[in-house]
Amino acid sequence: MLYQRQYPIMTKLFPIILILFSLSSFAQTEWNDFSGKQKAFFYQITRKIENINPQVFHLFEFTDSIPYINDTLADYPYVEKQIVTDSSKLILHQSEFSRKNNGIISDVATHYAVWELGLMLQFRASKKNKFTYLKAKIEVFENYVREKAPQSAIRYLSNGNYALSPSIQKYYAPNLSINEKIAAIKNSSFSLNDQLLIIRSIYYAQEKYINIRSKEIFEILGGETRYYQNFLIGAGDGDNYSELESVLSTKYNRALPDPKTYFKFDTETKLNKATKKQVMYC
Repeated sequence: MLYQRQYPIMTKLFPIILILFSLSSFAQTEWNDFSGKQKAFFYQITRKIENINPQVFHLFEFTDSIPYINDTLADYPYVEKQIVTDSSKLILHQSEFSRKNNGIISDVATHYAVWELGLMLQFRASKKNKFTYLKAKIEVFENYVREKAPQSAIRYLSNGNYALSPSIQKYYAPNLSINEKIAAIKNSSFSLNDQLLIIRSIYYAQEKYINIRSKEIFEILGGETRYYQNFLIGAGDGDNYSELESVLSTKYNRALPDPKTYFKFDTETKLNKATKKQVMYC
């Protein structure tokens, strides 16, 4: 299960160009902008999560007839295939959705944002046509990374733009835990301080992506709130990463690494008494 919190925050001024870029890159402002696969994800995740199902599953209406297996079990896999094929077959009752608790709506939105982030990071280098739409989202994500990345990780392009060094993309890999990322970047050409900043910038970008994207989904679903900020939080003392609770596995996220790799960990440097050298640790 994913957990999130909403916090009231101070209003901040951001450069207008960044705001416009973030909003235009996702290019989804209403329910009908989602593809069949994306709508099917909403349908399945709200059906399968116990605390969400009784609240909002019925607000995603499949407009065609639902066949039954042995006259007792609804054939939901068939329904989802139909939605993927024809997205118009799934209707969102937004006015009813807006009456639901903001926490429930935010929960649904967070699951979607995390799933989308996972797809983007896992298939960022794929050349398959079905992943072409992720390119714009990767650009948004890398803009977030660049906000906190050290100068050594940024390249000046001949066209006058700035871009991240391709060498840091390997540390995006969502299948790597924080300790695995620290071990991977240890032998890079970056200084220890820059290594620390790069790892922090990636986790900052993941958190910002989920926060902004989940807010957009929250509003599309009908949620209304004056202030919105969403963080992933894990239950436990942080002593054993493997014991963090996993997200519900579905056919849509089965090929993706567990989202617990997106939990933000504090990273610092300290002196290794044995080697007398500074090292990064979590």
